[in-house]
Amino acid sequence: RTRTSQADGGIAAPLRALHVVISNASRRPEAEAYKVLRCRNANFHRDLGQHDAARCCLAAVGYRLMVRREDPVEGVEEEPDEAELEAFQMAEPNPEADLDKWAAWYDALSGALSALEELMAAEGVKPAPEAA
Repeated sequence: RTRTSQADGGIAAPLRALHVVISNASRRPEAEAYKVLRCRNANFHRDLGQHDAARCCLAAVGYRLMVRREDPVEGVEEEPDEAELEAFQMAEPNPEADLDKWAAWYDALSGALSALEELMAAEGVKPAPEAA
């Protein structure tokens, strides 16, 4: 069976989105681009942000909800609070400070990815092409 539609309670899109996020973080833990997920991003909200379980999964693999101060746009006046955005930020240990702690974090991230892939297979959900 394959679950595809959000309207019928389907979980395919959130599972695929989680898979993309976790596999990117696992494949390239040094890449800053994969360490911050902006909550105002429409794709993030549609696929993950509106689902409590998906937000819990992000927290379980090391993403922490934080308020970030965005860089101001030159020439644009804005209210002080408008530049403060919620974002999930990966709480990755510093490997140079404590390699054992970093290795444990990475092993947990890899284990979460494996568990997610097992769940996706059981639910008949194929990974998104970019994460395949």
